[in-house]
Amino acid sequence: MQPEPAGSTTDAEGNLKFRFPPMPAGRTFVVYIEFQANPINVGSHEADVSLYDAGEQIVSIPRTQIDFP
Repeated sequence: MQPEPAGSTTDAEGNLKFRFPPMPAGRTFVVYIEFQANPINVGSHEADVSLYDAGEQIVSIPRTQIDFP
């Protein structure tokens, strides 16, 4: 992941959560993330992405990831 987050954790449902330092309003922040799929976990999976600011959800993008053997 670039840039690396200031911290990371998972919630009760196993969702990954990354924390980045505050940034000034109006700035663009790009994060590059690469994940590896588990080859025994074949099929369709939710892979939604949400952005929060101080605990308030700003945007959410629904995604589906399909893992092939």
